[in-house]
Amino acid sequence: MEKKKSKRVFLVTNSPNGAENLSLQYLAATLNNTGFRPEICLFRNVRQGITLANRLAKCTCLFIGVSIPSGESALQLLPFIHYLRKLGCKAHICVGGVFATLAKARLLTKHPIDSLVSGDGEAAACELARSLYSGVDIDSLTGVATAGNPTARTMTAGCAEALETRPKRDTPPKYMGIPSAKICGSRGCHGHCSYCGLAAMRQQQSIVRRSASSIAREMSDLYHEKKVRFFHFIDENLLPPSSDDAAVFLNALCDALDAADVAPRAVSLMMRADVMSVDVATGLKRLGLSRSLLGVESGSETGLKRMHRGYGKEISQEAVRLMETTGAAYHYNVLLVHPDSTAAEIKEEIDSLNIPHGGLVDPQMVQLYEGTELFKQVQTAGRLLGGPYVWHYWPRETHARRFAEMFYLLRGNCPVFSALTGFLYDVFGALAVHDRLNLLRRKKTVLRQLKQTLIRGHNDLWRWALASLWDASAELALTGNLLYTTKELFSEIDGRASGILQQAIHTRDILEKASHHNLYSDVFYFSGSAAAAALLSVCVGSGCQRVDSIPQDSESGIINDDTATTSSTEETEHETVDAQEEDSGRPDTAAPDTTDTTDTTDTTESETVDSGDEVETDTWAVCSPNEAIQETDSLFRLDEVRTCSDGCGSAGEYPWACGFELDEDGYIVGVLNIYADDGIGPLPDAYVDCVLEALADQQFPCIAEHQPVWQSPAIYLE
Repeated sequence: MEKKKSKRVFLVTNSPNGAENLSLQYLAATLNNTGFRPEICLFRNVRQGITLANRLAKCTCLFIGVSIPSGESALQLLPFIHYLRKLGCKAHICVGGVFATLAKARLLTKHPIDSLVSGDGEAAACELARSLYSGVDIDSLTGVATAGNPTARTMTAGCAEALETRPKRDTPPKYMGIPSAKICGSRGCHGHCSYCGLAAMRQQQSIVRRSASSIAREMSDLYHEKKVRFFHFIDENLLPPSSDDAAVFLNALCDALDAADVAPRAVSLMMRADVMSVDVATGLKRLGLSRSLLGVESGSETGLKRMHRGYGKEISQEAVRLMETTGAAYHYNVLLVHPDSTAAEIKEEIDSLNIPHGGLVDPQMVQLYEGTELFKQVQTAGRLLGGPYVWHYWPRETHARRFAEMFYLLRGNCPVFSALTGFLYDVFGALAVHDRLNLLRRKKTVLRQLKQTLIRGHNDLWRWALASLWDASAELALTGNLLYTTKELFSEIDGRASGILQQAIHTRDILEKASHHNLYSDVFYFSGSAAAAALLSVCVGSGCQRVDSIPQDSESGIINDDTATTSSTEETEHETVDAQEEDSGRPDTAAPDTTDTTDTTDTTESETVDSGDEVETDTWAVCSPNEAIQETDSLFRLDEVRTCSDGCGSAGEYPWACGFELDEDGYIVGVLNIYADDGIGPLPDAYVDCVLEALADQQFPCIAEHQPVWQSPAIYLE
C-alpha cells in the first residue's frame, strides 16, 4: 500500500530584526485554508539557521518554502538551502520573494532548488501544494518557475482576495513592552521608482487597496482578542497619492476604529512627502501615528528632478513641518549618493541638511537591486560592480567617487555611529507610543526635552561627519588607502556617536521608570539600512575616545542642570505615581492595561528633573572601547528568542554572527565566526563548505580594495 503523503509545509526565512514575516503569515493562512499544515520557521542568525536545518532535514513534509526578499538575505538563505541538501534533505524546496522573482533564472540553474514562486505567492503556492500532493506535473503551473519552465509568468497584486485573508498569527511580539502587529493595507505602489525592487517585480501593475472598514475590522480583532496596541503598517504607500483622498481615507479609518472601540492606539507607517497636508497631518494624529518614515528622498531641486519626483524641495520642507504637528517620532531619508551623482550634487545635498528639523536625518546611498530600471542602466553602461547577490557601483566623477567610497566605509567602520539612528528612532518611537497609549503619567516634559536635545545632537553629528568626509575626499589622492587615511576621522565620529548613544540609553532608562513599563522588544521596526542591529554585525568599540563636545548649532537648545525644568505655563503634567508605587517595581507587561488611563490631572505643579536625569552640555560622555562593547551588548542582546516550535536558537544570540574573509579579488575564501568566544564554538565545517559553495560567484570589489573582510553593514526590512 502506498504511503500517504504529508500535508505539512515549512515556510522559512531569516528575520534578523525579530519581526513577524507578514508575507509568510498570509501564505500560511492561505495554505491552511486549502487543507495543508503550514509551519512558519524564522531564524535570526547563522547558528539558529544551522539548528533549524538539522531539524527540517529529519522531518517529513510536502515541501519547504524559503522566502528570499533581498540579495543580503540570499547570503544567508542560499547556504542554508545547500546545507539542507548536505544533511540529506530530500524534500521539494521552493523559493520565493522579491529577490527570488527578479533573479529566478540564476537561482534555478545554480542552486539545489526545485521550484520558484514568482511574484505574489498565495495562489501559486497553493497550486504547487495541490500538485505535489496529487503527483501532478508542476512545469505548467502559473506563477511557478522550474528548470523545465524557467520563464513562468509573475503573479502580481491583481488578486484582491489575498489581502482579505487574515494572516496566520501567533502571540504578538512586543515592541518596547507593547504587544504589536504588522498590518498590510495594500499591495503594489503608485511610485514606479527606478531603483525600487518591488516596482520591478510588480511590472507596473496597478495598486490594490483594502477598504478602511476591512483594515479596521482586522485591527479591532487584534486589539480586543490579542491585546495589540501598536500597529505597524508595512505598506510602501498606505495613503492614496492625492492629499484629499488620503485625508478622506484616514478619516474613514479613524471613524471605523473609534466605532469599534479601538482606542487608545498607536500606529507606525511610511509615507511620501508630497501626500502631506494640514488635513492629512490632522488625520494621522487622530489615527495615533507614533512612528513614521517620511520619504523626503532629497533636499535639493537637482536630486528631486533626478528621481522624477515632480515637486520641489519646498514640498518636502512643508511635509517635515507638518509631521512635527503629529507628535510622532520620525526619520527622513536623503538619498545622498546615486550612480550619476556629481560632486556638486552631493555637496548640495549635504548643504540642504543645515535646515533644522525635528526628525532624525537618515542619509543613504542608493542601492542597486537586480531587475530594476536603475540596475539595467548601470549594467548597460558597464559600471556594474560585484554581484550576483549584492551589487555595487561608484559615481563616475573622481571627487564624487572618493566621497562615495568614504561614505560607504563609514557605515562599516563606525559601528556605533551606524547604529545610532536606529536606536534613537526606537527610543523616540517608544516615547511616542507610550504617550499615545496614555502610559506616561510623569516626566513627559523632561523626556520631550531630552528627545529634542538628542535629535539636535544626532543631526549636528551627521552634518559635521558628512562635511568632514567632503573635505577629506576633496584632498585624498585617488590611489590613497581609504581605511588608513580615514581611520582617525572615523574614530572621532564613532567616539562622538558613543556619547550620544550613552545619553540615549539614559533617556530610555528614564522612560522605563516614568512609564513603569519594561521596554523589552522582540523586534526592531526601524525601516532603513542603518538599522540598530548593524552594530552587531561588526566588532564594536574601536572608535571610542574622549571628546570635549559635539559640534552644535549656536541655538541648539541643549538642556543643562539649570534649564531642565518646566514652567507652570508650559506644562501641567503632575506626577501621579506615589512613593509606594515607585517601590513596587514594574508591572507584568504581558498586555498593558490601557483602559481608563487618560491623564486628567490639571495642576500647575512644575516638573523637575530627578537626580541622575541631567543632560550634559559641556561634554557628551563617551566610552572606552571595552565600555562600548559592554554597553552595546547589553543594549542589543535579545532577552529571549522567538523561534520555531522546536526552539531553534537560544537566548542572547546575535542577528548576524559571521563575516566573510575575501581574497584580493573580492571573492569569499573563508567564513569568520565573529563571536567565536561565545562558548558555543566554531561553525560546523560542513556549513562553511556550503557557504563557499553557494556563494562562490559573489564578489565584493568595493570592499576588497580596502579591507579583506565583509560583514553585513545593514539590515533591510520589508
